[in-house]
Amino acid sequence: GSSEDEAFRQAAASENTSSHSGEGAAQDMEGGESAGHSHEVVPPSGSTLRFGIFQVVMLGLFMLFVFLLPIWSWLLNDKLGEVGRLCATPASELACGGGVDYGEVAARLGRTGRSGELVGCGCGEGALADWSCPPESGYFSISYFISPAPGTGAMAALSGWPILAQWIHGVGDAELFCKQCSPATATSSRAYAVMWYSQLGFQFFYGLFLINTLCVQPLAHAIFVGTFIV
Repeated sequence: GSSEDEAFRQAAASENTSSHSGEGAAQDMEGGESAGHSHEVVPPSGSTLRFGIFQVVMLGLFMLFVFLLPIWSWLLNDKLGEVGRLCATPASELACGGGVDYGEVAARLGRTGRSGELVGCGCGEGALADWSCPPESGYFSISYFISPAPGTGAMAALSGWPILAQWIHGVGDAELFCKQCSPATATSSRAYAVMWYSQLGFQFFYGLFLINTLCVQPLAHAIFVGTFIV
């Protein structure tokens, strides 16, 4: 009797202990799963993904525009005939770098005005600056090619999206940006403030670079180019 009762109580206690252990393990597993879910990377939504693809495409178009500027100049000015419509400077008044005779260049390319005289693209004329001979400075540059109004507009339109991406995926999103930095770079740190104001300064001086084109304000243009690069 008493020994059987004692054995029954021990068996019940053992069962109760294993039951609590199983419940605790299950709770630990649930806690681990919930903790794991809290760190789970949420995939981008469809609209976010499409916008990201659009930004990459615009970056590619911008790079093609910049690196192929001489080709675009030839295509727009000569192939599509914009020289005769947008360029009215007599060829005799223009000079090429390196001692090249611009009159010979204009005659070879058939650049004639409305009255049949040889013409060329002076500073600020054409869809893009002239590709046919180097400017008097002796070298081509982005500033040179985009000095006409259509070129400046194209530069602003195509570079605007990559710059916007710098804000969205950079210092404009402090939480996202600081995750990629060292632990010392908090949103309230001096390092983050310097990077934020540096980006703001680039935005401001880049705008002045586009406003003061090489033909309109050559000295101011050179200053603003150096400023936004630094």
